[in-house]
Amino acid sequence: MSKFSAADTLELPVAERLKLVADIWDTIAAAPEALPLTDEDKRLIDERLEACRRNPQAGSPWEEDRLSIRPEAEADMTEAFEWYEERQSALGYEFLAEVHVALRAIAENPLHHQVLYKNVRRILPRKFPALA
Repeated sequence: MSKFSAADTLELPVAERLKLVADIWDTIAAAPEALPLTDEDKRLIDERLEACRRNPQAGSPWEEDRLSIRPEAEADMTEAFEWYEERQSALGYEFLAEVHVALRAIAENPLHHQVLYKNVRRILPRKFPALA
C-alpha cells in the first residue's frame, strides 16, 4: 500500500473522498470501545437524561419499531442531514436510511449494544460518523 498525505486526499474527487471517509469509519465502527466519550459528551448525555426524567412523554414515537426519538436527537439528525446534503446531493437521504438501520438494530436487540455511559448504549453506524 502506498502512503499518501492528507493534502493528497484533498486532491481526490469528492465522491472518492467520501468513499475514503466511509472506509476509515468502518474500521472505527468495528471497534466501538476505542471511541471514548469526552467530558462534553457525558455532560450532554446527563443533560438529556435529566430532560427525559423531567418529561418522559416528550419526543415523537417511531411506531414501526416502538422507539421514541427525543426532540434533541431529532434536532441532531436534522443538522447532520443538512450537513450531508450540503456535501453531496442525496447523501442526507442515505444518512437517514442508515439511521433507520441503526434504530431497527436497537429495536430488535436493545441490550446488545455497548453501554456508553450510565444506562446509555451506543450503536456505531457503518457509514456515517455523524451518528457517533
